Amino acid sequence: MLTPIRRFVSFAVILGGCALSAPALGQLYRPYIGYDDLVAEYGVSLATGAGIRVFMPEGPTGDGSYMPNTGLAEFTGKTFTNGTIPAVLTFSNHAIAVGRYMYGNATSVASGITDITGASAVDFIDRYTGFVSGGNPIAQGFHVSNHSYVYGVGNAAAKTDLLRRFDYIVNRDDTVAVVGANNGASNTAPDLWTHSYNAIKVGRSDGLHSFGSTSVYGAGRTIPEIVVPIQHDGATFNRSSFATGVVSASAAVLKEKAGFDGFGNSLHGGRNQTVRALLYAGATKDEFPGWSKTSSQPIDGVYGFGELNLYNSYKMLDAGEQEGFTNPLTPTANIDKRGWDFGNFTGSDLHFNFEVAANEQITELSAVLAWNVNVTDTNPSPGVFTPTHTLANLDLGLYDSSGSFLGSLLQSSVSTLYNFEHIYINSPLGAGNYTFRITGDMPVDYGFAWRMHAVMVPEPSSLFSGLMVTGILVLRRRPKAVVV
Repeated sequence: MLTPIRRFVSFAVILGGCALSAPALGQLYRPYIGYDDLVAEYGVSLATGAGIRVFMPEGPTGDGSYMPNTGLAEFTGKTFTNGTIPAVLTFSNHAIAVGRYMYGNATSVASGITDITGASAVDFIDRYTGFVSGGNPIAQGFHVSNHSYVYGVGNAAAKTDLLRRFDYIVNRDDTVAVVGANNGASNTAPDLWTHSYNAIKVGRSDGLHSFGSTSVYGAGRTIPEIVVPIQHDGATFNRSSFATGVVSASAAVLKEKAGFDGFGNSLHGGRNQTVRALLYAGATKDEFPGWSKTSSQPIDGVYGFGELNLYNSYKMLDAGEQEGFTNPLTPTANIDKRGWDFGNFTGSDLHFNFEVAANEQITELSAVLAWNVNVTDTNPSPGVFTPTHTLANLDLGLYDSSGSFLGSLLQSSVSTLYNFEHIYINSPLGAGNYTFRITGDMPVDYGFAWRMHAVMVPEPSSLFSGLMVTGILVLRRRPKAVVV
């Protein structure tokens, strides 16, 4: 049995404000993440998170509260379960605000969510993960879990044990876990869950969130991974807690859209690795002129993959699964400009071909490969959980295959620290044949998502003819000199 965590940690909840004064205030972020465009394009057929079970542990307030006020109009028609024992029945303003963005009827992009379990973050850390008892993490069965709090752990061994347990839950239960960075750009890499591998780490588009590198359990990984433009009318409600709720809601929308099999398991498009890849590849960079990455650091040091864009992610998912091939001598059909794939990397190189036609040009390309760290129990004793972890090292490359297959490398993402890789190009990619290649050192399930923005360009002969015609017209229409 391990020492209860609260004896040696300091608890810091991202409060930063009470419940929103009006539901409409929370809607200002929607056009900036492409949600309004989705509504205009899909109408009533757009997924709303219906049927998705969500979990929302909250840092308890002074009186121990962690649940939202379930009687508010924002939460009409929803079923709430108090998941903490013993239950505290008062409500938290912070939980109300996060809940609005995550599943609120008027504020959230996932208003169709109706099955919500709340809990105390202390209870989640101590009991749900099995940390205090030393036993197995509780099987939870939630599709999406939201963690809008930070929790300080001073003991490196205890922190690593907790993080392994957390990542084990994500992998075992196939849940999309979304965690928030702290508010304030002066804070760096806060505890606890931002140090995990398998969760999505969220910050703010204004950059006023904690950022930096993980210090344990895979030190040196940059956080956060995605940011959200939560408000545009001032900083009053611009909090990373609420940004985290928006990403959780977006994940729920994708989960519903992807669908489930007859046993309640997510189909390939809704697996947590695929959802991560879709959200990451959909993120936009135009908002951040200084955004940059390298071959060994797949994301920017402040803004991660960029700003959440649900439109891009949804369109990639809607484009359907498109498989790669292992044998370069028998390639499959070209992939589309948008799409995704989920599969098991078995050790053989995977390839995805695409073509840029003679009359088009790719002006932006974003592709993300994501996989989970694998956590296993090394203790044979029943009821005792002693986790260890293994990180597969996958790499992603983009090649020009126009002259010959994999003829020249255009860009690579070859980090040894992260459990994702990212190719991003925003300079013109001309006509030709191209190939994504995935390589790696061990078998692992992966999610791969990509999007390309193509524009039509005149073919050379058409361009020359057009210039000739234009020149003739200019000569014929040249005006007389006029004194002005």
